Amino acid sequence: MKKVDVLVLGGGAGGLSVAAGAAYMGLSVTLIAPQPMGGDCLHFGCIPSKSLLHAAKNGWPWLETHAHIQSTISSIQPHDSQARFEQLGIHVVAGEGRLTGVREVTTISGEVFRGRYVVLATGSSPRTHRACHGLKIPQKLNNQSFWNAIKERQLSGRVAILGGGAMALEMAEALVGMGHEVIMICRGDLLGFSSASLKHYLSNYILGLGVQLLKNTEVTHVEQTDEVLTIKLSNGQTCEVEHILEAMGREVSWEGLGLQNILRKPPLVDPFLRVGKLPWLFAVGDVSGAPMSTHAAAYEASVVLKNILGIMPWLRRRGSMPQAIYLKDEILLVGSMPHELEESSRPYMVLQPERPSDRALTECRKSFAELYICPRTDRILGAALMFPAASLLAPWLDDLINKKRSVAELMKPIIPYPSDAELLSMMARQRQARKLTPWVKTFLRVLVRQPVKFG
Repeated sequence: MKKVDVLVLGGGAGGLSVAAGAAYMGLSVTLIAPQPMGGDCLHFGCIPSKSLLHAAKNGWPWLETHAHIQSTISSIQPHDSQARFEQLGIHVVAGEGRLTGVREVTTISGEVFRGRYVVLATGSSPRTHRACHGLKIPQKLNNQSFWNAIKERQLSGRVAILGGGAMALEMAEALVGMGHEVIMICRGDLLGFSSASLKHYLSNYILGLGVQLLKNTEVTHVEQTDEVLTIKLSNGQTCEVEHILEAMGREVSWEGLGLQNILRKPPLVDPFLRVGKLPWLFAVGDVSGAPMSTHAAAYEASVVLKNILGIMPWLRRRGSMPQAIYLKDEILLVGSMPHELEESSRPYMVLQPERPSDRALTECRKSFAELYICPRTDRILGAALMFPAASLLAPWLDDLINKKRSVAELMKPIIPYPSDAELLSMMARQRQARKLTPWVKTFLRVLVRQPVKFG
């Protein structure tokens, strides 16, 4: 039995961040990970999807598109490779492992490891629709098989996308750019957790791409005839397509991890990212629960490392993680969204700019921006933006929200003109102008008549 300080299961963003961080701190680390390392983000998620969006925007043919996707993955792979992590002094075991006892993990090959701390970073899997059971690839695709279909050039004709979240939106724009007919079928609305005004704006954006959008309807049955799929919907409509792309989010499964060997109850991840409140067992990334994103996994890795050091307990942040959806007009969601504020009974008001940004007017397009603030203190609670490169504003807004800053802070930076970022200072000025009551204006008139003493 080999003993180490930190034993990590999983080779995605969360597992690699924990392993590298622990190694940098001088701890002994064993990383048990499937090969090639990098997880869904590198091989089936963030990187290939953004590469496809870039290719579609530039009108590249299939061969050039596939070559670009593979080239991008190959460029990043060395950073996530077994060789690099072994150079950091980490013992990398290719494959998978399961808990077989307290602080004990056994690999498929039978090797047994014991860690002072064990970190589960085993990810999640795509949700599948019950009506699509029995359909085979490439007629039915998810985020993993989708890229294989592109590689084999098996994608042709009409594509139905089930879902209205980030992946569904990005792939709709990409596939339209690649010349496909696209039908989006949403059980509810687009981005169900966003505000009504953003949903309306986004629906018009998607329709403007040429996508057929079917909202608030459910797939009830799918029939396959030769290479054509006939989709029957709960609203009575039917549509015929060549492929169905399931983009309904992801789900976590604890099966196969051996948790039944150490826990009597179903596993729960607490705010300290402990599994079952065990002081030696942690979870990071998708397996810890929402939000399921690469940057969330990296953040959670830092929380786990701090708790392993044990100087003081660290809680996972309560506020929402920034989320970016990389359409041509990027969507940025930061802080609390209206439904979260309503569920927690927190009072809020919505600020919207009185007109589009001047930059949007110069480029013959529209822009969207909303701020959610506390009516009493003007504290910024959240923001929703949709315009090119909106994600670049995420660090600034996230910092202001976490520091509980007032909307007036948005007027302090000097923003280059013309820029979509001016929408933020525009909303801040509008809010300040509404606070200039007749009494305040009278006071200012008196103030301005007083002589100013310089030096």
